[in-house]
This record gives sequence, structure tokens and C-alpha cells, in this order.
Amino acid sequence: MDNRTRPAPPGVLAKKKTLIAAERDPWARALFALQQTTLDATHLVVLDEFGSNLDMQPTYAWAPSGERARSTVPRNTPINTTTIAALTHQGMGPAMMVTGGVDQLTFVAYLEQVLAPTLQPGQVVLADNLSAHKSARAQAIVHAARGHSLAIGRKSEMADCRVGRKCDRKPQAALSGRSFAEV
Repeated sequence: MDNRTRPAPPGVLAKKKTLIAAERDPWARALFALQQTTLDATHLVVLDEFGSNLDMQPTYAWAPSGERARSTVPRNTPINTTTIAALTHQGMGPAMMVTGGVDQLTFVAYLEQVLAPTLQPGQVVLADNLSAHKSARAQAIVHAARGHSLAIGRKSEMADCRVGRKCDRKPQAALSGRSFAEV
């Protein structure tokens, strides 16, 4: 493989890449979209988790022409935080922020102590295929909460349901001491 820099063809500009999941299957996404048409959106609870770290900085910044854009990061690497949140037709639902990543014990604690008490009869809980979501205990908690079901979708199929895309900037701004408008 040749990784040398070479001039771009005419009419083509160098741009930052947008990475997508290699396992993304358009047929599985289409099937998932069809399956969603049978669900009542008012009964859907989408679960997702997203991580934050104060070291996370925007890739680009404004700077005068010819000058380098500079930014600062903390000297010591801060602890990662993860937020587990639910999204319903009414907006962001119950959320829980934890230090570190999400494992089965953390996810089960979220279901038992945060989400299950807020579930209404007939709601369908939808989560991606993170291994922490697949435990028998997680399934049992959701079913015990008035007979709900925990549906597991593939990560690439759930890309359009992501809670984190809409909600991750505000907690990160609060953690870093900046206002949401500055993010």
C-alpha cells in the first residue's frame, strides 16, 4: 500500500474522513426500519450510552489566516464518564452518569433503579447489541416491569436512534466548566 502524499486530482479537496461501521449492512438496516413501522412511537423507549472525557476536544477551531489554532487540555488525564440515557417521544428520559464504562452490573443497576420505576404499561425498550444489554438479568428486569420487552438491535441498525448524538454535548460542557453555548 502506498501511503505517500500526492497531489489531489483537479476539483477534489482534502477533507476530514467520516468513519462508518464496517459491519453496516444496508439490508439489515432496511429490515430494522420495516420492523419499526409496526411499533407505536409513543410506546418506544430507546436506550443508549455515551462517554465523555475532559480531554475530548473539537478537531477543528477558528484561527486567523496563516496562524495555528491552539487549544488547551488538562495536564493529567481525567477519568472517563459514561451516561446511560433513555429517549422517548417526550424527549430525554431517565439518565444515569457513571465513572468508567458500562458493564452488565452497571446496566442492570440502571434498569432496576432508574428506568424500571418510570416504565409505563405497553412500552417497548430498545437497546443496541452491547454485550452488557444481553444478560438474562437485564431481560428479566424489563419483563418484570409490567411485561415490557427488551429488543436488541445491531449497533449499525440503531444509528438513527442514538440518544447520545443529541445529549452528549451538554454534560460534557458541564464537566469542563464551559457553558453549553461555548461547546
